[in-house]
Amino acid sequence: MENASFINRYWKSLVWALIILFLCGMPSDDVPSLGFLNIPHLDKFIHLVLYFVFALLLYSGVTHKAYKKSLAKKNHITIAVIAIGYGICIEIMQYHLFTSRSAELGDAIANIAGYALGTIMYRWINRITDGII
Repeated sequence: MENASFINRYWKSLVWALIILFLCGMPSDDVPSLGFLNIPHLDKFIHLVLYFVFALLLYSGVTHKAYKKSLAKKNHITIAVIAIGYGICIEIMQYHLFTSRSAELGDAIANIAGYALGTIMYRWINRITDGII
């Protein structure tokens, strides 16, 4: 029964982790080119957004109650380890497994920045979404 509870609480973050894995593992030739969006370092912004959402979904799994004022320190540490660790693992996989992709320190930094921004903004987003996230 505990496994069902885990899945019920974290299914969104698990699905999002798979989306990140798919997008970051996709051969670079398959990534659509948006010529009209020729923005320098757009990929870093995308990494930031991916991990921002990932952090929000992880926090959402930890607390289901809207307007929860604070989380235990261990929850923050666990979420940090999961989000940052996953981001580093993805970069390592891009270096070793996904041959058409490359690992970049800038991507790892953007992943961490996204996690940090999600952590900072979680309470506010939880409030404005009325506890949905």
